[in-house]
Amino acid sequence: MDEKRRFFRFESPIKLNFTTVNKRFGGKAKTRDVSRGGISLSVDKRLAREDLLDIEFEIPGDNMPVFAQGSVVWVKEHARKKIFKARNYDVGVKFTEIARHDRGKILEHAYAQWLKLKNLKTLK
Repeated sequence: MDEKRRFFRFESPIKLNFTTVNKRFGGKAKTRDVSRGGISLSVDKRLAREDLLDIEFEIPGDNMPVFAQGSVVWVKEHARKKIFKARNYDVGVKFTEIARHDRGKILEHAYAQWLKLKNLKTLK
């Protein structure tokens, strides 16, 4: 996987719903990290590079949902473990459509999470 990130990523687990734009399938997922330009998430369905996703989630503490559309830019399959029946994939998604204020909410949340983590590490 080539490292082509343009923006710093913040570790921030957020639950979300997604569907492929062609409605082939969808499901629930959790972000691994977020950035100004996109998200990485863990899913139990194999997505293909360039799949377009409709994404909906709520920033913790904000009851207004964020809607975005994104394109899958990379997929990494995890080795299947005997205790898990389903496969698991990490997926990188580049935002292709997202309102400016929603992008701002994502960044504010991610930065707040980063500050909490940084402060916890400082206290140790």
